[in-house]
This record gives sequence, structure tokens and C-alpha cells, in this order.
Amino acid sequence: MSMTARFVQVSPDTLQQLIADPERVAELFTDAAPGVGFGKLLDNPKVQERLQSMGSKLLSGAMAGLRPDQREALTKRLAALGVSLEAFEAGTGGAALGKLKASRAGNRPQASRRAGAGASISLDKDWHGVHFLLCGAAEPGGTLLSQVVMGGVEVGEDDNGYGPARYFTADRTAEIARALADPALEAAMKARFDPARMTAAELYPGGWEQAGELDRLMESFRELREFFTAASQSHRAVITCIV
Repeated sequence: MSMTARFVQVSPDTLQQLIADPERVAELFTDAAPGVGFGKLLDNPKVQERLQSMGSKLLSGAMAGLRPDQREALTKRLAALGVSLEAFEAGTGGAALGKLKASRAGNRPQASRRAGAGASISLDKDWHGVHFLLCGAAEPGGTLLSQVVMGGVEVGEDDNGYGPARYFTADRTAEIARALADPALEAAMKARFDPARMTAAELYPGGWEQAGELDRLMESFRELREFFTAASQSHRAVITCIV
């Protein structure tokens, strides 16, 4: 149950439709048709047994690297979804959360991915490191660069326990694209790379002292920059979510 950041381009019309009907937002981040195959899979006793046995491991994996306040927030989000820490510790949380997500997905209309959704990318687990290099802080702030990865306007429900999806209008996307294209930005980001400081800030997922971390983060940043540039050139909005 790792935390990955995904970004999806949508047309301005599609964005307005999703704002009006926020239950459809989750489908942008679903690779398969909602609720059907997944729900049947969870009905398999062997799959349920496997999920139950993995419950505590899934939880510990999600909690690893989070600050105390982030762990508390995740605990509250799980509780809001009807899944308790006690259930995970008892080995039933994995199946319970999976069935809940399948049920909620099955109650939504068919995905809007084919109706206005465009290109998408995933920063995988690099999102928090890229965010830090952009702004020098663990949390989003008032500057534009601090909003790129972790900012935006919230829309839809918190379906994954990591907060709801967030969106940037086409105009805001264009502003971000211009900021990311600043010729001096890469040098500033590289100068902020400090494994000790990043570890002290408890950035997810940790391990910043390993060889090649800076190169990987910079490559993820360049992919994100290209993504926003392409979105801006097509006058598209962007929706992002931690899943």
C-alpha cells in the first residue's frame, strides 16, 4: 500500500463536469473498469485470506516514513472509511478496505477517462522528494512551486486515505508550466538536495542517502515539467491525487 502521486490532464469542460459531479473523479485514477473484476476477486476466499494475512504489513508499509501528524491523519481517514487500526492489527483490515473501495467504485458512473481525459503520469514514490526540491519544505505553502505536487483545489472524496484529489485549472496549469521551465530551477533544486535534512523532515519514503537518489528525483521532475508543458500547450487542466 505505497503512496504514489499521479497526474491526469483533462479538458476544461471535463474539469467543470467533474467539479459538478465529484464522485467521478476517482475513475481518473482507476486503471480498470470500476467495481466489477475487483469486486469478484475479493469474493474469492483465498484472496480474502491473503489480504487478511497481509493486513498488518499493508498498514506498516503505509505508515513507514510518515511524521506523527501524518500518521494521525491517516488513522482518522481510515476510520472515516470504516476501517480501524484494530482491524489491521487483527489481520482483517486489508480485506475490509478492499471491499469498501470496490463497493464505492461500483456505485459510481462509468469512468470519464475516455471523455476528456488526456495524458497521465505517475511520480511513483518520488513525489515527496520532488516537492521538497521544488520548494525546500515538507508541506505545501504559499509559493507556486510548493503547490505543484501537493497543492491545488480539492475535489471529490478521500477514497485512498491520503486525501482527496486536487485540480489546477488550465490557466493555473499554464502558470505552473512557466515556473517549471525557469532555466535556473534545476540548479536550485540540486542545491536543496540534502539527505540529512530530508531524513530529518521525514520525507516519504526515506532512504535519501542511497546512491542515485538525486538523479532519480531530477528525472522525475523533468517528466513532470514535460507533462505540465504539454498540458499548457493543449490548454488542459490537471488533476492530481496520491493513491
